[in-house]
Amino acid sequence: MKETVNVSIASQAFILDQDAYNLLSGYLHDIKERLGGSETDETYADIETRIAEIFREKCSSPMMVVTIGIVRSAMAQMGTPDDFGSTGAASTNRNGQKDYHYNRRHFEALRRSS
Repeated sequence: MKETVNVSIASQAFILDQDAYNLLSGYLHDIKERLGGSETDETYADIETRIAEIFREKCSSPMMVVTIGIVRSAMAQMGTPDDFGSTGAASTNRNGQKDYHYNRRHFEALRRSS
């Protein structure tokens, strides 16, 4: 038997098992740390909205529990936190090349491709 957690993602209610909640919480925290610029809150809201859409596609009933497998599937569709930018203020990577910084057009392209 696993514990479950009730959460709100993009103002939608979901029930996640504890493992799924821990994984998703860490993933979203890592993404939020990597977002930069003036559109951070709006971009983060868009990311949450897309995750909620993926969960609704995978869960046929609002009472269905979101499992770690569903969270991993959503993460695979969304990409790694590295895809959203680098942590901290550094703008170059170890090779002296510019890091990829998340931009709104990249996220919109991701939404259209799904």
